Amino acid sequence: MKITKSKLYLVTGCSGAGKTTLIRGLSQLGISVVEEGTRQIIEAMIRDDSADLPWKNRLAFQRIIVRRRVDDFLAAPKDQMCFMDRGLPDEIAYYLKDGLSPDESCLQACADYRYAAEVFCLPPWRDIFNNDEVRQETFEDAVRVYDYIVAVYESLGYRLIEVPPVSVADRVRFVVGSLRH
Repeated sequence: MKITKSKLYLVTGCSGAGKTTLIRGLSQLGISVVEEGTRQIIEAMIRDDSADLPWKNRLAFQRIIVRRRVDDFLAAPKDQMCFMDRGLPDEIAYYLKDGLSPDESCLQACADYRYAAEVFCLPPWRDIFNNDEVRQETFEDAVRVYDYIVAVYESLGYRLIEVPPVSVADRVRFVVGSLRH
């Protein structure tokens, strides 16, 4: 059941690289976006002291997030330009980063649900990186995740477009300009 949404563009990269801020900047131009819900999921899990928090049970957490990514993909418009904060291939990277083998449902979802061929990738940027109760990774962890993300997307045949570490307005202009070429 392969579905390709050729106008569904992903914004990916490590935590703390400015993905959500970029997505919100695109939204302010009237472009459809799907924000990442992982932070809200973790916040709710912290409130509930869930056993499925990523630092308690990474495998269970990954399965929850994969289901969320599939739901986000299916809910996104098919024939309208839309930007999504992270995609299914990110989850393969997170499995690998933690020394886990991606489960079959994740691999199958990556095969079945395809995004636009061009993926906007935000590299690690120490100047804007911060962690907190929800984002517990260090900058070094974020860099390691980024390396996995790049490798996974390339292995799945996506073309990565690296977004430069510039102001939000300039990043938005870069992304929109990249689509016009």
